[in-house]
Amino acid sequence: HYASVATFNGTAAGVIVTTIEGRPIKIEGNPKHPYSLGATNAFLQASLLSLYDPDRAKEVQHKDARSSWDEFAAWAKAEFDVTKQGDGSGLRIVSEKNASPTLASVRADLSKRFPKALWVEYESVNLDAALAGAALATGQSVEPHFLFDKADVVFALDCDFLGLDSASILPVKQFSKRRRVEQPGDKMNRLYVAEANYSLTGAMADHRLRVKVGDAGALALELAKELNVSGKELKVLGNAADKTGKFVTELAKDLAENKGKSIVVAGPRQPAAVHALVFAINAALGNIGQTVVFTKPPSELTNSLEQVKQLVADLDAGKVKTLVLLGGNPVYTMPTDLNFGAAVKKAAASVALTEEENETWLASEWRLPMAHALECWGDARALDGTASIQQPMIEPLYGGRSVLEVAALVAGREPASGYGLVNAYWTAQWPAAEREKRWKASLFDGIVAEAKAAAVSVPVDAKKVLAAAAARIEPPREGLEAAFYPSHSAYDGRFANNAWMQEAPDPMTKVVWDNVALISKTTAGKLELRDGDLVSLSKGQQKIDVPVMVQPGHADDSISLFLGYGRA
Repeated sequence: HYASVATFNGTAAGVIVTTIEGRPIKIEGNPKHPYSLGATNAFLQASLLSLYDPDRAKEVQHKDARSSWDEFAAWAKAEFDVTKQGDGSGLRIVSEKNASPTLASVRADLSKRFPKALWVEYESVNLDAALAGAALATGQSVEPHFLFDKADVVFALDCDFLGLDSASILPVKQFSKRRRVEQPGDKMNRLYVAEANYSLTGAMADHRLRVKVGDAGALALELAKELNVSGKELKVLGNAADKTGKFVTELAKDLAENKGKSIVVAGPRQPAAVHALVFAINAALGNIGQTVVFTKPPSELTNSLEQVKQLVADLDAGKVKTLVLLGGNPVYTMPTDLNFGAAVKKAAASVALTEEENETWLASEWRLPMAHALECWGDARALDGTASIQQPMIEPLYGGRSVLEVAALVAGREPASGYGLVNAYWTAQWPAAEREKRWKASLFDGIVAEAKAAAVSVPVDAKKVLAAAAARIEPPREGLEAAFYPSHSAYDGRFANNAWMQEAPDPMTKVVWDNVALISKTTAGKLELRDGDLVSLSKGQQKIDVPVMVQPGHADDSISLFLGYGRA
């Protein structure tokens, strides 16, 4: 059994990997790690199967011909020389979101070497809106943390925090802790949910309201008004009129009776203004510093979508000499209307490091096989700042290398081995006499013994934020809406070739090996549709055909679509 760390969608969780005769066979959570607490999610479990996927990329290619790492290294030495790249104004690097301190140090070196180079982190499923909302509410770049184990009342607004809207397993561990009644005086928490798609969190709710994704902001605004957030004192006005109004009134009463012991949280599909409004409501309820805390973010706050739009514009304008794509499959996961695959081919030179021979691999000039996380050295920080070392369990099966090693090549770092980079970074943080001891302890425990990110005290002016957010929130709209969710099987496409995930039934619909568009019974009746009917959905020139499925509990006039499919 070996302690390591796994990063999923930019969030780190400590794991324990079991190996038999040098082969990893099981991944479980590290009980010592604060963001796993001995548990993992299904995707981390299934990542083990991806290690043994026979469809993984197996060789270095250059312009469709077999090549080698030595040939690529020779090319990279010349390509990323300062005399050729200059200030780096023609260099662009795209990676998945990463929380590696060692990679951050490599990026810092690269920025010094090429000050005008641009590094873009992109995830199709991200928390950018929540971070932007926190910045709007606090005036600072901060990372919000919701302490569900300290909340007596929770309101989830279009937020499946017990499912795929959480970056880690931690909310499940915290929330379930308050659902256990073991002593006569123990009290369960209460959960209110307003959502369009019937989720795991919705299934756990004590009180649930069906609401369109686009109308969630208006509902949050109604709750703020019901709580009199803009008034002199917090009080429930009791203006219930219809079913929604009664839900809001009862919710407001429960929240007001549990000041400092409640949580209001919005999901990643909601815009920054709604998240800011949610933080204003939490501030008015006295939750900030109690059940909602902030820390400095592990990485710089950026608008990844705006960055990729600018990247595509630069590619189309011929401003990019060298494009390096480190991990992921951005040609598939980026918005279709950006046509990123065609834009990649406009770069004078392109490099793709991928685990599979996917769309990004095929669009690039240099194609490099990427090492699996169980095959390479690395490190990562959890959202609370806890750092862990990622150690390999097996030699790379197909000669792959890590994002860290390729980034080091681009930055001109020596040594370029994963172990050398990680070991050099961490041992430099410690006194010389303690380096060996602390290094071994970090590997054994799965946690680097250092302080977590301390909570920061930030003021949230509830009235001011409410006024600013209200001006940006759109009123409810008539007609159909389409909302996109990560898939329980494929997530955003990265597990599309993983049989374990495809065989595991969706926890709500029980669908396997397929994708559907979910609608309510009322919407199905209005459109004269039945389960399995094929419908066409289009926007501009983009069109998809997908079978519909009627989902009990789904909001009317809303269509839930799931990412990760539509690939050959």
